[in-house]
Amino acid sequence: MKLVLSMIAIFSLIPFALLPAAGKTQIIAESGHRISITIAGLENQVVSLGYYFGEKQYSKDSIRLDADAMTLFQGEKPLPGGVYLIVFPNKMWIEFIAGDDQHFELKTAANNPIGAMTITGSEENSIFYDYQKAMGQLQNIQKQMENALKEEPGDIEIAAKKNEVETEITKMQMQIIEGRPDYLLSKIINMMRTVPTPDFPRDARGVVLDSNWKSYYERRHYFDRVDWNDDRIVRTPVFYRLLDRYFNKYVPQHQDTLVREIDRVLGMATHPELFKYVLLTLFNRYRDSKILGMERVPYHMYTRYYKGGKADWVNQEFLDDWDKRIANWHHNLHGDTLQDFALNSPEGNIVSLREIQSPLVVLVFWDPECSHCKQYLPGIVALHKEFSDRVTFVGINTMREYDKWISGIRDNQLTWINLYDAQETVDFRVRYDIAGTPMMYLLNENDVVLWKRIPPQNLREIIVMELENLKKKGQ
Repeated sequence: MKLVLSMIAIFSLIPFALLPAAGKTQIIAESGHRISITIAGLENQVVSLGYYFGEKQYSKDSIRLDADAMTLFQGEKPLPGGVYLIVFPNKMWIEFIAGDDQHFELKTAANNPIGAMTITGSEENSIFYDYQKAMGQLQNIQKQMENALKEEPGDIEIAAKKNEVETEITKMQMQIIEGRPDYLLSKIINMMRTVPTPDFPRDARGVVLDSNWKSYYERRHYFDRVDWNDDRIVRTPVFYRLLDRYFNKYVPQHQDTLVREIDRVLGMATHPELFKYVLLTLFNRYRDSKILGMERVPYHMYTRYYKGGKADWVNQEFLDDWDKRIANWHHNLHGDTLQDFALNSPEGNIVSLREIQSPLVVLVFWDPECSHCKQYLPGIVALHKEFSDRVTFVGINTMREYDKWISGIRDNQLTWINLYDAQETVDFRVRYDIAGTPMMYLLNENDVVLWKRIPPQNLREIIVMELENLKKKGQ
């Protein structure tokens, strides 16, 4: 089926101008907020006023519409700037923007909330709904053209019309952004626009100079359209998604890269409330990460920002709790040289970590009476037998009872290096962050931590990977 639509026909579907022809209207804001809501079809029913904060929606107030389907949300203080919701009993909702002027009227119908919307007293919300209506129409046309191109992939006319629609969308967005730069709506639209990426730099022969250039450029310019001086953006559904997408898609989940990118993003968040939101969001994201090797990220964030006095909103209880937590991370994070030990063998000999010479060393912290140890030790013992010619395994008993340790060695047939703290001088929980057993480290020949808290089921995969890395390095 061939789609033939003239652009005149397409844009005749948009029977309004988004902005008045004259310059920006001078707004003299009244104090507090007074927002009249009428929703035909919801007579005598309860609606809720909610708002966005980051990824979530929160309820602020509930009120019953009268017999004319009308109600009034009002207060002596203005609402914090952001996007708000009026939630219907069926959980559908409409949105409005709390900007400079918070005295206005919304009228709509429950069965067609966007199409039937009329607004009095708020230019920003009038533009907001005109924009939604126009975008809905243009996106429907865009979808029709995409479907037509699937049927006729080579149709130049349809492809050209699709490009014209995309151009019109951009034109409409820029009209709002440039015409009303201070409106929150403009900042929301701008954040939703993708920053274009130029082509790769090439030499005189057309050869790409750097294959990583595009990914680097995208990371450097990803936040170019964010107004870091406007804290209202956190009370929209857009900013969190932008931040989340960046750390999901654009930033490799490697501790050093994450630390650099977190510092860079926090450096851009010049508004105190934005800084607070970004720090809290990213700290909560990585504080209990399930990805191996991520402890350095919350460690860095805590020591630099929280302990460093840049998060004055936190209480002493939080600081005390995290002081205790990171005390267990000193010198045992990924990339750290693990602290040495001097422990006893079954024969009474003292063995230090530095004496153990091997390209790779697996430290297995275990407890003879630990049920999880009894479950996983057979598999770990099997890996010791498989890799004993290339990897040194060291079993360290975290408990004190010598006889039970010796019995555990015998019962589990542990032929690796077996050690325990006969002098009771080592607090394994603090020095090596041993919160439970079995707990395993993988070290290189210099006792640098390559992996920590290795799940037993992942140990073989990690050993194989690190042996491959050594092979590539010619070791």
